[in-house]
Amino acid sequence: MRLPYSLRIILESALRRCDGKRVLPEEVGTIAGWALDRRDAQFPFIVARILAPDSSGAPLLVDLAAMRDVAAQRGRDPRPIEPLIPVDLVIDHSVQVNRFGSRDALTDNMDLEMQRNTERFAFLKWASKAFRSIRVVPPGVGILHQVNLEYLAKIVQERDGLLFPDTLTSADSHTPMINGIGVLGWGIGGIRVTSAMLGQPIYVRALEVLAVDLCGRLRPGVLATDAVLSITQFLRRASFADMPVFRPCPVQMFQDRSRQAFLSSPAQDMHAPPGLYVSAAGRARRQLKDVAQQFLRNLALQEGSNGFAR
Repeated sequence: MRLPYSLRIILESALRRCDGKRVLPEEVGTIAGWALDRRDAQFPFIVARILAPDSSGAPLLVDLAAMRDVAAQRGRDPRPIEPLIPVDLVIDHSVQVNRFGSRDALTDNMDLEMQRNTERFAFLKWASKAFRSIRVVPPGVGILHQVNLEYLAKIVQERDGLLFPDTLTSADSHTPMINGIGVLGWGIGGIRVTSAMLGQPIYVRALEVLAVDLCGRLRPGVLATDAVLSITQFLRRASFADMPVFRPCPVQMFQDRSRQAFLSSPAQDMHAPPGLYVSAAGRARRQLKDVAQQFLRNLALQEGSNGFAR
């Protein structure tokens, strides 16, 4: 049996998280078996982290803070009330453009932003210190997925002496952009994000996985947008719109990772799980220690493999 990249990552998560409660041994076997004739099967998947914009992340933190207040009122220690999965909350899409056309425009706009949102930002800053599992990115750094691509994504996570693939989910529909650098992630509903934050698995249907082999280069004048629309149109016409897509994509096809990430983004619009790129392991070589690179090779997640494992 050969497993596609995306299912291989889900299998690793299930093996690591198998406790007989949230993830059962028979569910691990179902993933490892990956029988295409069992379309009703579901795979449990516990992600490595949660990504949240402040618009949907702040209400989650308010709920946690309220739970801590109730615990304290009842004489209980409120500190154990904590997300079981790390949360990255990015304050984005909030800076209004009141000043422009001058060198001081950014500084002036940020000053106004701080004045307008003093109470909200103070709460988020408190939450970043009160909860060990919550990391807050302040305003003015960038939009959610830019920050995720440039700063937050690790390719390989390291916690408590363990190495494992970086995976995530979010309530934002453009979350699949992160698959452009080889990190498995996609958007889900807000209630399911809350459940995932509390350590519950996301259940993924057993689907056929489609491999789209991209090669060559884009001609001058052809944008990544053109490539995205062409591939999406092809998949829809071929009735492949609901399948996870694996795209072995050579680095030279897109001169930078931003275009490759952009090519991953339409997955949500096609009602499909994400398209995962394996050529992004090059970033891991630059950022990670030798042991992490060996980890990727052992899982056959490095560049040069054919996307499936025995």
